[in-house]
Amino acid sequence: MDRKKTGKSAFLGGQNAEVLVAREYVKKGAVICKTRWRCQVGEIDLILTDAKHIYFVEVKFSASHGRAAARISVDQVNRILGAAELFMGQAPHFANLEPRFDAALVDRLGQIAILENGLADFVMI
Repeated sequence: MDRKKTGKSAFLGGQNAEVLVAREYVKKGAVICKTRWRCQVGEIDLILTDAKHIYFVEVKFSASHGRAAARISVDQVNRILGAAELFMGQAPHFANLEPRFDAALVDRLGQIAILENGLADFVMI
């Protein structure tokens, strides 16, 4: 497969993974607030809320959950934290919710592993 096809395949796989993860959160009672929210600092794949939390979710898709997790970098997590701080500054109505920074891993079979506060493994939150 050439690079253009490989890149498009990875992009579509990532998009599908985000949809699958969002559905999983919704099944558990969360409400989708934003998808692929971007600002000058970075991008957050999913932002969801429930009665107690605001979830900032990084979704990673790869052949296995281990490979997906390996694709999360400290720099990326720092950008997500900065973006989340900017988002919260623009959305004071969410100030009463406890922030949670999850990593959602999706393997090639579509199996999802949600690591609650999993981004904390990369930096101190």
